[in-house]
Amino acid sequence: MWIYDLRHCIKDRSARPRFFTLGVVINFAILLIAALCLVGGTYGSIKSIVDSYAETGGRPWSCADNSGSS
Repeated sequence: MWIYDLRHCIKDRSARPRFFTLGVVINFAILLIAALCLVGGTYGSIKSIVDSYAETGGRPWSCADNSGSS
């Protein structure tokens, strides 16, 4: 959204704020880090479900009590 709001600065160098380029680099770095966390978290969740299914041989989700209290 920030880049969209300042899109006129991309074409006109004289209209750029002082740290515009640094801001663009930081924003894209945050976007890449967020994408990495998203992909890694999704992979980890899927891997956990597959491992759990392979270990128990049953259904990945059930209504069984898994609280550890009997």
